[in-house]
Parts: sequence; structure tokens; C-alpha cells
Amino acid sequence: MITRRMLLGGLLAGSAFPALAEIMETSPRPRPRGGVAAMPSASSAGDVSRLIDAAKLGGAVSFVVADARTGAVLAVHEPNFALPPASVAKAVTALYALDRLGAGYRFLTRVLATGPVAGGVVQGDIILVGGGDPTLQTDQLGSLVARLAKAGIAGATGRFLYWDGALPRLRGIAEDQPDHVGYNAAISGLNLNFNRVYFEWKRASGDWQVAVDARGERFAPKVGMVRVAIAARDAPLFT
Repeated sequence: MITRRMLLGGLLAGSAFPALAEIMETSPRPRPRGGVAAMPSASSAGDVSRLIDAAKLGGAVSFVVADARTGAVLAVHEPNFALPPASVAKAVTALYALDRLGAGYRFLTRVLATGPVAGGVVQGDIILVGGGDPTLQTDQLGSLVARLAKAGIAGATGRFLYWDGALPRLRGIAEDQPDHVGYNAAISGLNLNFNRVYFEWKRASGDWQVAVDARGERFAPKVGMVRVAIAARDAPLFT
């Protein structure tokens, strides 16, 4: 049973660790989507103030907690102060996932074949099937390949394919937000490394070398869909 105090405590605790979020020197503010209607004063203003004080938050704090079924406001603090949702939205998403999927739910990433195996070779295509795992990373795929090799799979007569249709494919969560911001990631049934690549530039033999890969702890495959080049400029900028 999730109580109002538990929800507020979780939201505030999640807000207290800005160092874990993506830090940018400058970034456009998210575009507002309409005003906030006037809210009644919270009956538990004292409890709310004590929670905020205990979290030792800096800056401004603003929130509204309402019953999703009735719309009744349960608790409120500075409701008309405009703030980007930032990481507090993750708490609501996590609560929704726990309610709908359950704490024991596991996302599956599978390998399928379109034909039988003969002499260690799949007689057809090999298909990587994404299950919407939001934490899928390069090393896990490396372990998956090792399991296939241990099972005696050495190749295929057909193609290597992938399927990402377990979730709707979205280029970004919100079309009206800037492309470069980390909180507006693409979504599909097959996301890798939290939709991030590793970009490296370093001096080598008197010149600059750049590389883009999908490195993990054990593997660092090259990335071909992102290209980076050094351009001679007066300021140290890159594109």
C-alpha cells in the first residue's frame, strides 16, 4: 500500500541527488504546456514542510499530489512555481511500472532462428528480438553471444536481423523538446546502453584522433551510425 507520505518522501529523496543526473553547462528550459490552475492549501502543510526540511534541498521546491481517480488534491506546495519535471518523473514512472508489471517482472531479450541447426550452423536467419529492456547493455549482448557459442552455434546461412517492435518506436518522448537533451531519448523495443555512445578524442602522433563506440566493461564494438570529424577552427569546438 503506497501512502501519501511514502510518495512524497520518495519524490523528495529522488530530488536530493542532482549529481546523478546529466549535468550541462547551459540548456534550454523545457517548454511549458499551459498554466497550472489554482490549488487549495494542503491540509498537511506542516508535514510537507518537515519533509522538505529533512531532505535538505536547495533552491525552490514545488509539487502537487492528487488522487488519479477523483482528482482530489492530497498535498500541495508552491503549485504555480514553474519547474522542469527532471528526475522526479522517474518516481511516478517506477510506481506505475510496479503497479502494472509487478516487482518480479523481467524484460527478455531473445535470439530466434528461422530454420533448424545443422553442424552448428542455423539453416536460415538469426533474429535478435528485443523485449523493451531499458537497461540492455553491450556486455549483456556479449554474454548472449557466448551462450550461443557454448550451445554450438557457429553461424547461419541467412541474415542477422533484429526486431524492435515490442514497444512503439518514437524518435523522442516529446517532439517539442530539443534534440540534444538526455531526458528526451528515443524509445523502441530494442534500446542499447541507454541510447548512448562513447565519444573519444585524443592526441596521437601530433594530431587528433576521434572514435565512437558502444563500449562496456568487456566489449567495445564500433558504432557506424554516428560520425565525428575534427574541423580546424579558432575555438575548440566539435560537431
